Amino acid sequence: MPACAVDAGRAVDLASPRLTRTVLMRVAFDVGHLTERFGLLATIAPMKSVVAISVPVTTAPHLAVGPLTR
Repeated sequence: MPACAVDAGRAVDLASPRLTRTVLMRVAFDVGHLTERFGLLATIAPMKSVVAISVPVTTAPHLAVGPLTR
C-alpha cells in the first residue's frame, strides 16, 4: 500500500471525531437497548466459536461413529 494512502487514512481517523462531534452529540442512545445488544453479543459470540470448532471435528471421517469395544 502506498505511503500516501496510509497517511490519508490516519488523517481521516484522527479528524473524524472532531468533524462529527456535533452530529454525535444529537444522537440519542437507549441504554436498555445497548445493554440488551451487548448481552446478545456476549451470548452468541462464544456459541459461534463452539460451533465453528465442533462441526469440523464431528464431520471428520476418521472420527466416525463406530463400536465402542473391539
